[in-house]
Amino acid sequence: MIRQPSGSPAALTLDVSIDTFTIAGINAHVYGLSQLPQSGKMDNAIEVSALHLLNPRLCDHMYMAGIAKTVLADFYQKQAQGTMVGRGLICVAFDQRNHGEREVKNLANQDWRSSNPTHAADMFSIYHGTSLDLSQLITYLPTYLFPRRHSAHTLTQHLVAGVSLGGHAAYLSLLHEPRITAGVVVIGCPDFLTLMAHRAARSGIAGGVTGAAREFPEDLVDVVKGVDPAALGVEQIVRRGLLQGKKVLTLSGGADRLVPVACAEGF
Repeated sequence: MIRQPSGSPAALTLDVSIDTFTIAGINAHVYGLSQLPQSGKMDNAIEVSALHLLNPRLCDHMYMAGIAKTVLADFYQKQAQGTMVGRGLICVAFDQRNHGEREVKNLANQDWRSSNPTHAADMFSIYHGTSLDLSQLITYLPTYLFPRRHSAHTLTQHLVAGVSLGGHAAYLSLLHEPRITAGVVVIGCPDFLTLMAHRAARSGIAGGVTGAAREFPEDLVDVVKGVDPAALGVEQIVRRGLLQGKKVLTLSGGADRLVPVACAEGF
């Protein structure tokens, strides 16, 4: 289990508002709406950035609460010092698929060594689906938060940050969602096949991730090759401009045995 961040000292003193909006059947928890700067002028709306927060495996959206409060506290502290004045920031968190209140089957969140034979397909489909959910939320958030001609704020920038499983999903969103302009990946991996090969070896899965094993069939390999960063390859990513102009910060743990940094080095 990944230890939940508690937030910075500044975040502990900041009274951050939390509002929940049900969008496309997903509860999106929005931090910081009440802290937004106000202008009162519909024809001169204040620009707002949204940082989307994606939780780890076996956790829910509340894992990201300390991060949301820390980011907002730091942002408004900088505004008080004269930087980024006149702009707003909100953080948005929601449960990954099959996590938190969206959980349908707990076993699908477990790995091979916890007796889940479809671990690879479950894990990839969950975080791939979460990245698609994020795109859906980005599309509809303005309608719920800042409807045009009815709000003194406008959503103009989208960022993403994810931890572990959320980091894997963040990589997909950075790659395939053009409206996201920057992201932070914490102990995430851009190379699903290498990561699963590592786990298959530790779990005694014969055939690895070549499609020969029932635990990692060819159908899954084909899906991964169509969207995974490392499977697409740097050359194709550059040619298609998938990360052009985007800023990405990746943070990994040197002693991490579940998501070893070596699994990402090829990418």
